[in-house]
Amino acid sequence: MTSSVVELSLVSTDPRAAATLVNTYAQTYVELRQSQDVERLAETKRQLQALLGETEQEIATILQPVTEIEAQLAEPGADTQQLLALRNSRRAEREDQLDPLEAEAARIRTTLSDINLGVELSSGGGAEVLSTAWVPDTPVSPNVPLNLAIALVVGLFLGSALAFVRDS
Repeated sequence: MTSSVVELSLVSTDPRAAATLVNTYAQTYVELRQSQDVERLAETKRQLQALLGETEQEIATILQPVTEIEAQLAEPGADTQQLLALRNSRRAEREDQLDPLEAEAARIRTTLSDINLGVELSSGGGAEVLSTAWVPDTPVSPNVPLNLAIALVVGLFLGSALAFVRDS
């Protein structure tokens, strides 16, 4: 899994408004990501439930003769021994078809359970605010000491260059 860190900043004459705006933007982004992740998980869940329904329908179709025999077993006066033997033989005939379908249905149910857990645990869609914006005590710009240092270095360089050109 990869991660990225995004740094948000805003230059404004009103530091409180800037901090509030940046915090609001960051929180909105986190909520949007969470909403998108929940929507994706919900769509995946719908697709898996449809696939599970199809698989269970296939299983029911294959088991239809067995189900009919079980219905006959429930009737009063049925020949229980003969019907049980017939039911077991029909079930055994269909095991090769049923086993992969039942395994697939179990796998789909497990995946659905994992997705349900993912929806519950999904917070921020993988995005989170590491630290909120704060209001600085001093202005960020202009930085007077830095500007003076740069001006001094540039002035010395230009003065040296001018002196060198004048002496030549």
